Amino acid sequence: MTPEARDDLQRSHYNARVIHIRRVHDDLMTLRVAPDAKRRPTLAGQYTLVGLGCWEDRIDGLQRDTEFLCG
Repeated sequence: MTPEARDDLQRSHYNARVIHIRRVHDDLMTLRVAPDAKRRPTLAGQYTLVGLGCWEDRIDGLQRDTEFLCG
């Protein structure tokens, strides 16, 4: 996939970007995410889900979900 094609997919499918990654250890990291548009304030106890397109690079050894996500 060309870098231009990847950029187009990211622009059309994502609504936020990762602005900071902190690796706590080999199996855990924290991400700081900034939304592209202003969002309502969150309340204690809320959570979020971070998803990546199947066109994104994966960590070596990680199982790919290509059957479900990318057909």
